[in-house]
Parts: sequence; structure tokens; C-alpha cells
Amino acid sequence: MERMRAAWVVAAVGMTLIVSPWKASAAHLQKLDETVDKYATPPTADLGGPQECQNDIDQTGAFNISPDGHQASLYISQRINQVGYADTCNWTNEGTFLVRLTFTVQPDPGEAVGDNVTFCLATDFQDVASAAGNYVAQATTTDYAQAGAASVIRNPSGAAVTEFSFGPVTVTQSSAPAYRSSRGEFVAQIGDQIEITVGHHAQTAGAGIGSAAATTYSDITLSLGACSLAPALSQAGLGALVLLLAGLGLFSLHRSGGLPSPTRSGS
Repeated sequence: MERMRAAWVVAAVGMTLIVSPWKASAAHLQKLDETVDKYATPPTADLGGPQECQNDIDQTGAFNISPDGHQASLYISQRINQVGYADTCNWTNEGTFLVRLTFTVQPDPGEAVGDNVTFCLATDFQDVASAAGNYVAQATTTDYAQAGAASVIRNPSGAAVTEFSFGPVTVTQSSAPAYRSSRGEFVAQIGDQIEITVGHHAQTAGAGIGSAAATTYSDITLSLGACSLAPALSQAGLGALVLLLAGLGLFSLHRSGGLPSPTRSGS
């Protein structure tokens, strides 16, 4: 039994090293500003339009600093669906979702402005557009001002440093979807101001019988500390890894003589 417990301890330590962020500093993040602008074409039903011409726009988002001050995250998603069931349908739908989150890196006791801190930056972006019939669709990822790239910008002493950017990217029903996921690190200093900015614009239009859809998705997470040694795994993957590590621990103990070899009793 003690050997079995030792094997599971080996597995647990291995899992901790694999999936836990390596926090290099006890600094914390403090929000300075959060700016959100949204616009969406009202549903056709709300405008008294014909039931044969339907549209639906969904805009969701979350942008905050974690309670412990060690993580800043920005997530927004926008989806437009437009369907025409009659020849009389002829209209345009549009959605805009703009977000800017600004925060500073603050010292904890024993730290000072100017000390280096490491950030782990994880991002995920998707732009998808599709259409059928005499319809068109467009999905764009840009910045808050709708003039440049979605980005993470660090401002040490007023000098802007772009640590990450994506876009501007526009896809239509005639082009391939745009997907991008990334994960990496950068070094900042305590006292720096950091801004995350993302803008989404989606539009569908058409006449007659047909359909169109446009989806934009952005997820940016900044965590204090170095990135973990391996990408995040699903619960099933984590479970399999735990069992593998435990098995390796038992095998190692057996090979080293820590576990007795199985014996057969005579008849």
C-alpha cells in the first residue's frame, strides 16, 4: 500500500509540474479602464417586418481582472444569422462589438516599480462567414477604433510596445474562415500599463429566398508567470496522463526492487 501511495505521489507531482503556470512574481494587476461599445440591427420581428424574413444577432462578452489580480482576460463573441423564406425579403443586418481593457502591473510587498515580471499570453480568434442564394456575409476582427489589429500593447513610461497583434482580418462567404490560436510569453515591468483592444464587425445582406451567417470570436488571456510546460488538456486527457504517470511510477518501483514480484501458490 505504501508503494502504491508513493506512485500516486509521483503522478501528482508530475501533473502539477505539467499543468500549473510557473508564477515568477507576486505582482498583481489593477484595472484602470474598461470601454465597451455595441450595436446590432434589431430583430425583424421587433420592426414589424414579415415573419418570412428572419434575423438573429447574438453578442456576448466578458472582460475582467481575476479576484487574485494574477490574470486579465477579454472574451467577445458575435453571431449573425439571416434567413429569407420569401421572395419579398430584402434587408441588411449588422453588428459591431468593440472592447478595450486597460490595467497596470502593481508591486506586492518586497517588489518595486521597474522589476521584471513574466506574462503568459494565450489567444484564440475565429472569423467565419457563409451564405446561400442571393445573400452575402462578412466577418471582421480589428481593434477598438476599427482601424488596425486586435492587440496587446504595453506602455512602459509612455512608449508603446506591441506584444501581440492579429488582423485586421476580414472573411466573406467566398473566402476561407480565419482561425488563429497562439501561446507565448513576454517580459514586462512592474509599473507598466497594458491595453487589450479587440473590435468585431459582422454584416449579412440579401434578397429573396436564401440565408447568410457571420461569426466572430476572440479570446485573449494574460496570466502573471511563465506558461505551463504543456498546453491545457481535457479532463479525459488529464485523467489518462495521471494513470500513465502512476503506471510509470509503479513500474519504476518494481524494477528497482521496491515492489515484490508476483508469486504463484502451489496446489
